Formats: sequence, structure tokens, C-alpha cells
Amino acid sequence: MGGIIQINGNLNSDIRNEILEQVKSNHFVILRGLIGREEVRSKIDKIWNFLLTNKHYGSSDVPKEAIRELSSKWSVGGESPIQKDIARFMLTIYAPMNSHDFFGINEWFKTLIMVRDLCAGRPKPLFDEDLEKPFFNGTRLQVYPSGGGFMSSHLDSTATNTFNAPGDGVFLQPLLLITERGIDYERGGAFYENQDSSKVYLEDLAKSGDIVVYDESIKHGVGDVDPQLPLNLDSRKGRIVAL
Repeated sequence: MGGIIQINGNLNSDIRNEILEQVKSNHFVILRGLIGREEVRSKIDKIWNFLLTNKHYGSSDVPKEAIRELSSKWSVGGESPIQKDIARFMLTIYAPMNSHDFFGINEWFKTLIMVRDLCAGRPKPLFDEDLEKPFFNGTRLQVYPSGGGFMSSHLDSTATNTFNAPGDGVFLQPLLLITERGIDYERGGAFYENQDSSKVYLEDLAKSGDIVVYDESIKHGVGDVDPQLPLNLDSRKGRIVAL
């Protein structure tokens, strides 16, 4: 099982080394202390309000320009042109940092970018203003509703093209947990697969505000979120992450 790294100061090379060691040994690690739990939980209702009151694109009809502004789409089924044959049921909310900070979470995204680029060994974080046009950081939220939200087990085939390995053969993805299992949902959540196909759930020890860093090059997914319940978006229950 991955462990928890409590961070009480700035990110530094020692923390990077500890992250890499934990991920190499256990496939993931939880970072705690960079973003406050109650600060994160205070945004949950606003995210659900957005889901319930806005129109969303379908799984395959999102125009390219939409992802450069606040927009959202349902991802249902396994016919995504980007992630072919990866079945899923979730809502993706595109929240690029160059658009209006509707949810008030751009600072969270900046922290995720700092963690990402620390792990990659970059000398400084690559925020949008540091990237050559037309590139930008694809900051977004993903909502897996209670009643069956999920993503099937898969390997991230684009990892090697978007994230240089830091020298030890792992491809790291940080994500921020906005909701918390045991409060916002009871079953399911992020997992990786062992060689015998058994699942290890990454959120067994995690809380809202924790950043999970995991190895994209192993099989992983999101286990069915509360499949024992009927789908009811008005319940405001489910799993929400930022990445």
C-alpha cells in the first residue's frame, strides 16, 4: 500500500525523492497538507450546482474551442475518440486557468502543476503563461455520480508523449481528491490492478484535499461508485476529483 507524506512547508527535492521512492515501490502515494480539507469541501456544493443547472455536451460532440473555456461533457460508454475502448460514466468539467475562475480553484490547479513538474524534475512549474502557444494545461474536474460512475481498467497510452519519465521508468499523474469516501460516497473510487487482477483502492486512507500521485503506466481505473444505489443526480452524492 502507498503511504501518506505530510507536507508542512514548500515542495523541495527531498519531497520529490520521497514521492518517487513511494510510487516506485507502491505505485502511488498520498500528499497531505498542500491544500486544506475544509477549503476543498467548501466547493462541493458549487460543483454539484453546476452539474445540475448547466447544459452539458454529449460524449462525442464537444467542439475543440469548448475545452478552452468553462464547459462540460458527459462521458458515457466506450466510444471516446480520445480514449478509445475505455468505458466510463462520468462528467468532465473543463476549467482552463485562462478562463474565468468560476469555482475559485485556480490555486489548486497551480498546486497540482507544481507537484507534476516537481516530479518530472523540471526547474520550475510550467503554468499556461510559460507554455508555447497554443499549448495549455488541461485543467479539469471529473465527477463520478453515485449510482454507478466508473472508468474501466486501462493503461494511459498518451503518458509517454505528455510526461517525460523522471529517470526511473514511471509516469506520474497527480490528482486532487475533492470528495471523500465514507462521506460523499461509500463504495468504489480510484484503483490500480495487481498482476493477479486484484484491485488496490487508492482512497482507502485518503481525505478531501489530499493529492494522490500515481503511476499511469500500470493498469488503473475508477471502481463503480455506489453501485448498490439507483442513479439520482439530485442526491449530490459521488466522487469528484481535479487534475
